[in-house]
Amino acid sequence: MKMKHKSTALLVLGVLALSACGQQPQPQAPATPPAQGTQKSEKVRALGLYELQINGLGTQQAQASVQQAGGLSAQDSEVQGLKYTFQSMSNVGDAANRAMHMTATFKVTNTSATPIQVPVFIPVDTDGSHATDGETPFRNVTTSTGIAVSPAGMEVEQSHRTSGGLIEIDPGATPLVENLDTGALEVALPGGTTLPGISHRGWRGESLAPGASIIVNFAARVPMKESELTNEDPFRFNLVFAVADNPGTIALTNIASVQGNTPAGNSASPLSGQSATVEGVVTSVLPGLSGFFVQEEGIDADMDANTSNGVFVYCATSCPSIAANSRVRVTGTVSEYNGATQLTNPAVTVLSAGVPSPAAVSLTLPLDKTQQEKYEGMRVTFPEMLTVTNNYTYGRYGQLDLSNGGRVFNPTNGNAKTGQSTITLDDGILAQNPGTLNFLSSENTRRTGDTVTGLSGVWHTIANTPMLEPEGPVNFVSANSRAANALPKDVGGSLKVGGANVLNYFTTYGSSTDRGANNAGELARQRAKMVTNLVTLDAHVLTLMEVQNNGDTALNDLVAALNEKAGPNTYAAVKTGTVGTDAIKVAIIYQPAKVTPIGAPMIDNNSVFSRPPVAQTFRDRTTNGVFSVVANHFKSKGSCPTSGDTDQGQGCWNLKRVDQANALLNFVSTIKQQSGDQDVLITGDLNAYGAEDPIKALQNGGFESLNLRIPAEDRYSYQFNGQFGYLDHALASQNLSGQVTGITEWHVNSDEPIIADYNVEFKNAPGCTSTSCTGIDLFDASHPFRASDHDPVLVGLNLTADAGSTPVNPVTTLTASPAALTVTAGDAAVSSTLTTSTQNYSGADLTVTITTPAGVTVTPSATTVSPNGTFTVSVTAPEGTPAGTYPVTVTTTGDNGLKASTDLTVTVGAGGGTTPPAPTGSDLIFSEYVEGSSNNKALELYNPTSQTIDLSTYSIELYANGATTPNNTQKLSGTLVAGGTLVFVNTSASAALKAKGTVSSVTNFNGDDALVLKKGTTIIDSFGQVGLDPGNAWTANGVTTIDKTLRRKAGVTTGDANATDAFDPSAQWEQFNIDTFDGLGSR
Repeated sequence: MKMKHKSTALLVLGVLALSACGQQPQPQAPATPPAQGTQKSEKVRALGLYELQINGLGTQQAQASVQQAGGLSAQDSEVQGLKYTFQSMSNVGDAANRAMHMTATFKVTNTSATPIQVPVFIPVDTDGSHATDGETPFRNVTTSTGIAVSPAGMEVEQSHRTSGGLIEIDPGATPLVENLDTGALEVALPGGTTLPGISHRGWRGESLAPGASIIVNFAARVPMKESELTNEDPFRFNLVFAVADNPGTIALTNIASVQGNTPAGNSASPLSGQSATVEGVVTSVLPGLSGFFVQEEGIDADMDANTSNGVFVYCATSCPSIAANSRVRVTGTVSEYNGATQLTNPAVTVLSAGVPSPAAVSLTLPLDKTQQEKYEGMRVTFPEMLTVTNNYTYGRYGQLDLSNGGRVFNPTNGNAKTGQSTITLDDGILAQNPGTLNFLSSENTRRTGDTVTGLSGVWHTIANTPMLEPEGPVNFVSANSRAANALPKDVGGSLKVGGANVLNYFTTYGSSTDRGANNAGELARQRAKMVTNLVTLDAHVLTLMEVQNNGDTALNDLVAALNEKAGPNTYAAVKTGTVGTDAIKVAIIYQPAKVTPIGAPMIDNNSVFSRPPVAQTFRDRTTNGVFSVVANHFKSKGSCPTSGDTDQGQGCWNLKRVDQANALLNFVSTIKQQSGDQDVLITGDLNAYGAEDPIKALQNGGFESLNLRIPAEDRYSYQFNGQFGYLDHALASQNLSGQVTGITEWHVNSDEPIIADYNVEFKNAPGCTSTSCTGIDLFDASHPFRASDHDPVLVGLNLTADAGSTPVNPVTTLTASPAALTVTAGDAAVSSTLTTSTQNYSGADLTVTITTPAGVTVTPSATTVSPNGTFTVSVTAPEGTPAGTYPVTVTTTGDNGLKASTDLTVTVGAGGGTTPPAPTGSDLIFSEYVEGSSNNKALELYNPTSQTIDLSTYSIELYANGATTPNNTQKLSGTLVAGGTLVFVNTSASAALKAKGTVSSVTNFNGDDALVLKKGTTIIDSFGQVGLDPGNAWTANGVTTIDKTLRRKAGVTTGDANATDAFDPSAQWEQFNIDTFDGLGSR
């Protein structure tokens, strides 16, 4: 029941008060801090440790007594020369502020023979066998029914009274003084008791001669739950205090005043640039940060939850010898450094050693980033289990991001959680690229998914990022160990099909277009690691992303290395040559013992793709079932445009990826038609998380996202900015879904820190040549972990046997376009393009041989060609060659006798009897432009020089609709003889036009699009004006670039290297009617 008082003003029997924290006087600090170093403190005479006991708060029968702390003497007895005689008890109730002001008055007598100059009664905080509650001087706080309650809100104060109906501080009561110099006070303590806090304020009495007495008013403010005391409020409590003789005062600044009030976000200290003297306990000494942390003792901490009670002391290279748990006084200059408040140029006085640390603030996530500044410099603890969700900066900065509720998933992955946030765990070392790493597991890594519980440390700010500097060892649990992920999970089935990102597997380095290893040493590391990874994956069919698009050179290099480890002919590649316009391509490899390719690979040259999908149909040699797999690598989320397809929550280029998904569905229809089979598996890096629009488009097109069969916590293949999701997909056609036995994402890469990959940057490893090569190198080629930044996906299949017979033998064909050539004796060369088409073949590239009659010279652009590739032959007839017809046979030969031949008919016309003039040009030029009906588009290049040109450094760029960056790029390859031509045609051109050249997306132009010919990065010719959209066409003097064929005038042998100047098509070009292309291939 509630305890009633006689009036709302309550009974006034005495007064005592405590100045509010905001009213504490701020000391005037010296203008210049003293030099750095440590100083010894003055000792203060202690007169004992006592305990005031209050019983019956707020009642007429209230009682009070003082005894030696620990209960070693009875009340009123002489203790340490002091005798306490109870005089009176008073209570002033403050209904408006829900507080009771209690005063206990005692007569204190000096019973010793020694004068006491100025006795000061100082509240203290004790721990151990005679501990106070929390970080207060109060203990044994209970209600009237004996239930223990918290002393939260209870404060010592100066006695209060009522005057004229108002509650006020009693000016005649024992004064409560601030800024007492008590840091070095040595107090005798009961056994098993420690003294973590000595207040800097206390009740100051008058001098006491031997035998003399004074009156002392002990006072405390006790909060009430309502406007008057209830049986839930404190009724009994003890107050522990020490007595010191004339401790004096010192100008101190509370650390909370140094930090300032920061209710939200980071705020600079209000004392920035000023000198301040603080006193507290050293909680952590961090030589790696060139400083230490000091925290206000809990008994002196302010009551404001929005101010920090700790601060970092930066001592640069002159840090004093100091230990944690020392009570120190520090004078320094308040400053801000990258978001952290600190004291610099410190002078340090050690007051005492072995002081218990202030209690850590218990925090739980989620913790808003804007609410973290209030804990800067303070001890904090996180009692819950936290999970490593980001280890990207672990190798460079020794930092890990931890989250509550498991790892953090990307919001658009389909399995994101609510109520999560992260904190950063630092290693206490400011230097980058440390030679040793804290927090390493016994497996020499620290994987995301590992956990830690009960993490404690000091909250700090580095580089404007709040983070935790841990106390002592951090006991991680390897909850996601390498041992548990040494092999992919079993997916069942007779056939395993996978998809793997090979982290820009390039066999060249040093060029601006190279994306992989920087040198031979890095390539060797990458190759060894990737081989270990893929052989362990053991997919029977495997699609690859990020293979260098240099023909099949890089692909062949990887397959050769795989076979060196796994055994000869274990793996074979589906050969496609150069695919698309990007520096990387997708590819497919397989195990011939498990599957047999059926037909040629299929490539989708839709202009929406810069990395075209590649498909291959296979027959399972175990079940005789047939299926097709499609390798994909959609447009990335980066390199954002300034307008248009910007990031609307799913990364940039989401609309482009949706278009690619729809184009892929059309390609799948073609695959089904060509293969005659409905079983299609889409794999690859779609650069879209599981619940994003491109995936929904594929699902709406009849495909099952097999990744959704994976448990939600396991549904990821990639880590970005501390969030996880799966960019690497496997989707099955409706017919195939029922034949899928399982799927897994093998977490061998994305959980690993990047410090474990093949790169040597910043590592103390051979090949690193910068001044920053100091970091630990966690690379180890003997295991499969961190071969890439993406996890491989693996699918199990039990294919139903398909109707049809035993797999057919390999077949190949060779066709020439044109098959009939006319050359004039002694004149320029003419050329023909030959195409190989091969099915059911898994051997090496085909060898090109030519049977040539006397009188003509036939030169191939290459001596080998991929099983499904193209090459050219150039034909010349020396002056004096008799006119007539000369048969030429071109043959391609593969493994096991695979062979195809085609005949060229070369007609030689008689020359004029004189040597033709030498070409006058210095480099390649555009020589013919076809902008015909529908998709009849073509572009011819001409070599006007007297030498064969190596085309490997040349490229053509298409700039559509006034663009200033290329929309499509065609890299050239092979060679072009002097006087020879090279023709590119649109993929949807008429058969007659298409037969004259090589398909390229660079011919997806209209009359208002510009073209640029480059050698390396240098423009050597142009057509149109880059950066200008002329409307429908460029037109001048009756010559136009729309619905016409234009041929370079015969006298033009040097290109137009200024691609941005005004373009006049009549200046260098002759115009012909629409769909005129009989001159393509000759000049």
